Amino acid sequence: MVEIRYLGHAGFYIRSKQAKLVIDPFSPEVGFAMKKVEADVVLVSHNHFDHSYVDGVKGDFVVINGPGEYEVLGVKVRGFKTYHDKNKGAERGVNTLYSMKVDGISAVHVGDLGHVLENGIIEELGEVDVLFVPVGGFFTLELSDVVKLVEQIEPRIIIPMHYKTKEHSQTFEKIAGIEPFLQEMGVKEWEAVDKLVLKKDEEVDRVVVMKRWK
Repeated sequence: MVEIRYLGHAGFYIRSKQAKLVIDPFSPEVGFAMKKVEADVVLVSHNHFDHSYVDGVKGDFVVINGPGEYEVLGVKVRGFKTYHDKNKGAERGVNTLYSMKVDGISAVHVGDLGHVLENGIIEELGEVDVLFVPVGGFFTLELSDVVKLVEQIEPRIIIPMHYKTKEHSQTFEKIAGIEPFLQEMGVKEWEAVDKLVLKKDEEVDRVVVMKRWK
Protein backbone atom coordinates (compact mmCIF):
# COMPACT_ATOMS: atom_id res chain seq x y z
CA MET A 1 0.00 0.00 0.00
CA VAL A 2 1.24 3.47 -0.93
CA GLU A 3 0.07 6.84 0.42
CA ILE A 4 0.52 9.94 -1.75
CA ARG A 5 0.24 13.52 -0.53
CA TYR A 6 0.58 16.71 -2.57
CA LEU A 7 2.99 19.23 -1.07
CA GLY A 8 2.12 21.80 -3.71
CA HIS A 9 3.70 23.02 -6.97
CA ALA A 10 5.57 19.91 -8.22
CA GLY A 11 6.25 18.51 -4.77
CA PHE A 12 4.94 15.18 -3.48
CA TYR A 13 5.27 12.99 -0.40
CA ILE A 14 5.05 9.23 -0.88
CA ARG A 15 4.96 6.80 2.05
CA SER A 16 5.30 3.06 1.71
CA LYS A 17 5.87 0.29 4.24
CA GLN A 18 9.62 0.66 3.81
CA ALA A 19 10.31 4.32 3.16
CA LYS A 20 9.19 7.93 2.94
CA LEU A 21 9.95 9.85 -0.24
CA VAL A 22 9.79 13.55 -1.08
CA ILE A 23 9.91 14.63 -4.71
CA ASP A 24 10.89 18.14 -5.86
CA PRO A 25 10.81 20.09 -2.58
CA PHE A 26 10.36 23.82 -3.20
CA SER A 27 11.50 27.09 -1.65
CA PRO A 28 9.02 29.59 -0.11
CA GLU A 29 9.94 31.81 -3.08
CA VAL A 30 7.20 29.89 -4.90
CA GLY A 31 4.75 32.02 -2.92
CA PHE A 32 3.98 29.65 -0.06
CA ALA A 33 5.91 27.40 2.29
CA MET A 34 6.03 23.65 1.84
CA LYS A 35 4.92 21.52 4.78
CA LYS A 36 8.12 20.30 6.41
CA VAL A 37 7.93 16.53 6.35
CA GLU A 38 10.43 13.81 7.17
CA ALA A 39 11.92 11.71 4.39
CA ASP A 40 14.28 8.80 3.82
CA VAL A 41 14.77 9.68 0.15
CA VAL A 42 14.53 13.05 -1.64
CA LEU A 43 14.33 13.17 -5.43
CA VAL A 44 15.33 16.37 -7.25
CA SER A 45 14.42 16.67 -10.92
CA HIS A 46 16.60 19.75 -11.53
CA ASN A 47 18.41 22.45 -9.58
CA HIS A 48 15.88 25.28 -9.69
CA PHE A 49 14.62 26.85 -6.45
CA ASP A 50 11.12 25.47 -6.95
CA HIS A 51 12.30 21.85 -7.27
CA SER A 52 15.48 21.43 -5.21
CA TYR A 53 14.92 22.96 -1.77
CA VAL A 54 16.21 20.01 0.26
CA ASP A 55 16.62 22.28 3.32
CA GLY A 56 12.84 22.20 3.54
CA VAL A 57 12.84 18.46 4.33
CA LYS A 58 13.45 16.85 7.73
CA GLY A 59 15.36 13.67 8.51
CA ASP A 60 18.53 11.83 7.62
CA PHE A 61 17.76 11.30 3.95
CA VAL A 62 19.47 10.25 0.74
CA VAL A 63 19.31 12.80 -2.08
CA ILE A 64 18.92 11.51 -5.64
CA ASN A 65 19.70 14.24 -8.13
CA GLY A 66 20.19 12.99 -11.66
CA PRO A 67 20.03 10.05 -14.05
CA GLY A 68 20.97 6.54 -12.93
CA GLU A 69 19.64 3.49 -11.12
CA TYR A 70 19.18 3.55 -7.36
CA GLU A 71 17.71 1.41 -4.61
CA VAL A 72 17.10 2.73 -1.10
CA LEU A 73 15.16 0.85 1.60
CA GLY A 74 13.50 -1.38 -0.98
CA VAL A 75 12.44 1.52 -3.20
CA LYS A 76 13.77 1.25 -6.75
CA VAL A 77 14.37 4.50 -8.63
CA ARG A 78 15.55 5.10 -12.15
CA GLY A 79 16.37 8.57 -13.42
CA PHE A 80 16.26 9.41 -17.13
CA LYS A 81 17.99 12.44 -18.62
CA THR A 82 15.48 14.75 -20.29
CA TYR A 83 15.27 18.49 -20.93
CA HIS A 84 13.46 21.51 -19.53
CA ASP A 85 12.65 22.75 -23.06
CA LYS A 86 12.30 21.62 -26.66
CA ASN A 87 15.87 22.63 -27.57
CA LYS A 88 17.78 19.97 -25.63
CA GLY A 89 18.29 22.20 -22.62
CA ALA A 90 19.56 25.27 -24.47
CA GLU A 91 16.87 27.44 -22.88
CA ARG A 92 16.35 26.05 -19.36
CA GLY A 93 18.80 23.20 -18.89
CA VAL A 94 18.45 19.50 -18.19
CA ASN A 95 15.74 17.71 -16.24
CA THR A 96 15.54 14.25 -14.72
CA LEU A 97 12.44 12.11 -15.15
CA TYR A 98 12.11 9.58 -12.32
CA SER A 99 10.52 6.15 -12.52
CA MET A 100 9.86 4.59 -9.11
CA LYS A 101 8.74 1.20 -7.90
CA VAL A 102 7.18 1.51 -4.45
CA ASP A 103 5.35 -1.42 -2.81
CA GLY A 104 4.44 -2.81 -6.22
CA ILE A 105 3.19 0.56 -7.48
CA SER A 106 4.95 2.03 -10.51
CA ALA A 107 5.08 5.84 -10.47
CA VAL A 108 6.64 8.36 -12.85
CA HIS A 109 7.39 12.00 -11.95
CA VAL A 110 8.49 13.93 -15.03
CA GLY A 111 9.74 17.06 -13.23
CA ASP A 112 9.75 20.13 -15.49
CA LEU A 113 9.74 18.14 -18.69
CA GLY A 114 9.65 20.42 -21.73
CA HIS A 115 9.27 17.96 -24.61
CA VAL A 116 7.49 14.82 -25.73
CA LEU A 117 9.48 11.70 -24.84
CA GLU A 118 11.40 9.52 -27.26
CA ASN A 119 10.01 6.02 -27.78
CA GLY A 120 13.07 4.45 -26.15
CA ILE A 121 12.28 5.99 -22.78
CA ILE A 122 8.59 5.13 -23.10
CA GLU A 123 9.47 1.46 -23.65
CA GLU A 124 11.80 1.41 -20.65
CA LEU A 125 9.15 2.91 -18.38
CA GLY A 126 6.86 -0.06 -19.04
CA GLU A 127 3.50 -0.18 -17.28
CA VAL A 128 2.87 2.97 -15.22
CA ASP A 129 0.33 3.14 -12.41
CA VAL A 130 0.74 6.83 -11.49
CA LEU A 131 1.94 9.73 -13.63
CA PHE A 132 2.76 13.07 -12.01
CA VAL A 133 2.64 15.59 -14.86
CA PRO A 134 2.99 19.41 -15.10
CA VAL A 135 -0.08 20.97 -16.70
CA GLY A 136 0.47 24.73 -16.43
CA GLY A 137 2.62 25.13 -19.52
CA PHE A 138 5.03 28.01 -20.31
CA PHE A 139 7.97 26.62 -18.28
CA THR A 140 6.99 23.03 -19.09
CA LEU A 141 5.07 21.02 -21.68
CA GLU A 142 2.41 22.81 -23.70
CA LEU A 143 -1.07 21.44 -23.07
CA SER A 144 -1.19 19.64 -26.42
CA ASP A 145 2.09 17.92 -25.56
CA VAL A 146 0.78 16.95 -22.11
CA VAL A 147 -2.03 15.11 -23.87
CA LYS A 148 0.52 13.41 -26.18
CA LEU A 149 2.60 12.38 -23.17
CA VAL A 150 -0.43 10.84 -21.47
CA GLU A 151 -1.20 8.97 -24.69
CA GLN A 152 2.42 7.77 -24.89
CA ILE A 153 2.68 6.52 -21.31
CA GLU A 154 -0.94 5.35 -20.85
CA PRO A 155 -0.87 5.59 -17.04
CA ARG A 156 -3.61 4.15 -14.87
CA ILE A 157 -3.78 7.36 -12.81
CA ILE A 158 -2.81 10.94 -13.72
CA ILE A 159 -2.02 13.48 -11.00
CA PRO A 160 -1.66 17.05 -12.31
CA MET A 161 0.95 19.40 -10.83
CA HIS A 162 2.84 22.63 -11.57
CA TYR A 163 -0.19 24.78 -12.33
CA LYS A 164 -0.99 28.30 -11.16
CA THR A 165 -2.92 28.85 -7.94
CA LYS A 166 -3.88 31.99 -6.01
CA GLU A 167 -0.95 31.32 -3.69
CA HIS A 168 1.77 31.37 -6.35
CA SER A 169 4.15 34.33 -6.66
CA GLN A 170 4.34 36.55 -9.75
CA THR A 171 7.19 34.39 -11.05
CA PHE A 172 4.51 31.93 -12.16
CA GLU A 173 1.93 34.39 -13.48
CA LYS A 174 2.34 33.09 -17.05
CA ILE A 175 1.49 29.48 -16.27
CA ALA A 176 -2.10 28.30 -16.55
CA GLY A 177 -4.39 27.01 -13.84
CA ILE A 178 -5.60 23.41 -13.71
CA GLU A 179 -8.91 23.97 -15.53
CA PRO A 180 -7.67 23.85 -19.18
CA PHE A 181 -6.04 20.48 -18.53
CA LEU A 182 -9.13 19.03 -16.89
CA GLN A 183 -11.27 20.27 -19.76
CA GLU A 184 -8.89 18.72 -22.28
CA MET A 185 -9.09 15.41 -20.42
CA GLY A 186 -12.88 15.50 -20.40
CA VAL A 187 -13.16 15.91 -16.63
CA LYS A 188 -16.37 17.89 -16.05
CA GLU A 189 -16.84 17.36 -12.32
CA TRP A 190 -14.08 16.91 -9.79
CA GLU A 191 -13.28 17.26 -6.12
CA ALA A 192 -9.76 17.56 -4.79
CA VAL A 193 -8.69 14.82 -2.36
CA ASP A 194 -6.50 15.15 0.74
CA LYS A 195 -4.50 12.01 0.01
CA LEU A 196 -4.44 9.00 -2.27
CA VAL A 197 -3.96 5.53 -0.81
CA LEU A 198 -3.22 2.98 -3.50
CA LYS A 199 -3.09 -0.77 -3.75
CA LYS A 200 -1.94 -2.55 -6.88
CA ASP A 201 -4.77 -2.95 -9.43
CA GLU A 202 -7.27 -1.03 -7.26
CA GLU A 203 -9.78 0.91 -9.35
CA VAL A 204 -9.69 4.71 -8.91
CA ASP A 205 -10.53 7.74 -11.05
CA ARG A 206 -8.07 8.21 -13.89
CA VAL A 207 -7.45 11.90 -13.16
CA VAL A 208 -6.93 12.68 -9.48
CA VAL A 209 -6.73 16.31 -8.32
CA MET A 210 -5.06 16.67 -4.94
CA LYS A 211 -5.31 19.31 -2.23
CA ARG A 212 -2.08 20.84 -1.01
CA TRP A 213 -0.97 19.34 2.30
CA LYS A 214 -0.52 22.27 4.68
